[in-house]
Amino acid sequence: MGFHTSLLLALTLATQAAGAGVLDSPPPLANGNAPTRVLYRMGPVYHEEGVVWTHVQCTNRAAAPANVVVEIFDEQRRAGHSTVRAFIAPGATVSFVTGDPSALAGAATTIPVALPVHFGKARVSAGSNVLSCTGANHVRTADGSVRELPLALIKRVAFDRASER
Repeated sequence: MGFHTSLLLALTLATQAAGAGVLDSPPPLANGNAPTRVLYRMGPVYHEEGVVWTHVQCTNRAAAPANVVVEIFDEQRRAGHSTVRAFIAPGATVSFVTGDPSALAGAATTIPVALPVHFGKARVSAGSNVLSCTGANHVRTADGSVRELPLALIKRVAFDRASER
């Protein structure tokens, strides 16, 4: 391999590594260090305390409990800066919300977000892929009411296997 070919290969690999992010980073471990795989990618995600927040809701359709990890990524970071892990009983539904859970009736789990997120992404990973997840943004209007807007992108990236039905 010549010098120019080696240099081109090194630059290509460096460029690919620099571009790695929410789509490429490995999924986190669940509670008890259980392995997970990415099930959903969602966006855009927003968070500004008291003004706009995002919630993700997941239902476990399996006969067994599910370990779930929800991550929030912002536009500046290549790794999730806000991660929450939950255990969802069979047939149960859990809501994950950025910010104060009282802002969303029934929210059981808060995703801690230290800074505003203006155009982020969410990623849902789990040990079982028999989950149904949705998401929405909530915006407080000038009159104090709250408007719910479904997330523009909810992409399922892992599908049910026959053995898990």
